[in-house]
Amino acid sequence: MPRGDGSDVTLGRGIDEATFNNFLEERGLDKYRSQIAPRNASAARGSTASICASRKTCPSPVAGHRARFVVDIENLGNLLNNNWGRYSQVGFPFLVPAVDVG
Repeated sequence: MPRGDGSDVTLGRGIDEATFNNFLEERGLDKYRSQIAPRNASAARGSTASICASRKTCPSPVAGHRARFVVDIENLGNLLNNNWGRYSQVGFPFLVPAVDVG
């Protein structure tokens, strides 16, 4: 069992103790030091994508028929601002452990 004094933890290359502690605090994992974090203890930011739809029915010159014009914009936020309506996720095969505990 880790002692919690830092002597029993090996950090990855290029990561110092202050950077690692900042990582834990930013993600709310610092309260689980020296134990295993419970499943689903934290969640990613929410993501929203708005859909804009417009339909217009117009009369047709042919009797008994009508014309319908449809415009669908599936991600209106991203059309207005390139940083809105985005969903970013790292695939599970590419996960890398933040720390190696021996």
